[in-house]
Amino acid sequence: MEILLLGDYPDDLIDRLRRDHSVRSQIDSDEIRTTRRIADVDLVVLRSPHAVTEEMLAAASNLRWIVRAGSGTDNICDSHKRYGVEVFTTPLNSWSVAELAFGMLFSLYRELRPLHASVLAGKWEKYETTGREVRGAKLGILGFGRIGQAVAEIGDGFDMEIRAYDRSPQTPPKGEKAEAFEVTFTDLDDVLERSDVVVICLPLNEQSRGLIDADRLDRARDGSVLINMGRGEIVDLDALYQAVSVGPLAGAGLDVYPDEPPVPHPIFEQSNVVCTPHVGAQTEQARARIDREIIDIVDGLAADSDYLVGPELPGYDS
Repeated sequence: MEILLLGDYPDDLIDRLRRDHSVRSQIDSDEIRTTRRIADVDLVVLRSPHAVTEEMLAAASNLRWIVRAGSGTDNICDSHKRYGVEVFTTPLNSWSVAELAFGMLFSLYRELRPLHASVLAGKWEKYETTGREVRGAKLGILGFGRIGQAVAEIGDGFDMEIRAYDRSPQTPPKGEKAEAFEVTFTDLDDVLERSDVVVICLPLNEQSRGLIDADRLDRARDGSVLINMGRGEIVDLDALYQAVSVGPLAGAGLDVYPDEPPVPHPIFEQSNVVCTPHVGAQTEQARARIDREIIDIVDGLAADSDYLVGPELPGYDS
């Protein structure tokens, strides 16, 4: 099988695939180069920031499968089925993403960013700030897929009162998970108005793009925090800046941005905003799980073209 790896992968994974297949790799995301190299491959493995566009699909006459090293499929052209290309996802990073969301929450609640800066500046502001405890806070989750469920599991361990907004709460196992972690499904406005912390775990689609705008942020509870672990385009960054600088939000955590890397924006200068470079899935354990799943998928496809593994698209929080 001719395989093209788009992105940075460990040598162990590449060596394992090369035992049985012809493997080429491309770390940069240059679209012209990708279009040229994808033309004669059978299978593509990709992770962000790489994308498979309509132009690439049209050029890829032999392409049969795409394996997404991760969860979201917004970087794969929706018309892949029309080209006879099947997409597999490896949604095994949910716990890593959920842990980062809570890392941001702890940082915001204990004001770690300004306190860190003050110590480095030689100050000792022991009594100038008073943090908050996470335990018992009201947690709102937007999107109750795998990541949202992991966020709920952690929140349940802190005795948080949990509400969730989801467009398909009847899809298994959402109901069972909601019951296990005492999650109440409700509408979007209710989540925003009644939550001390809101964690966005939504995929990017036409329904979620721009969902959290100025009007929605105005509905947020005074003193609450917003953490975006979904996609940057879901939140209006200008409106979020206003919300964290003049209220009602006390802070925000961002792992995703409308442009990645992000363009300069005044929100990054706010001491009550914690930012990371889209690293929610970047833990040793998550990458090892994903690498093993990639090998299993490729081996299965090589042995049986009807081999199926994992969820159907979108394979992410829906």
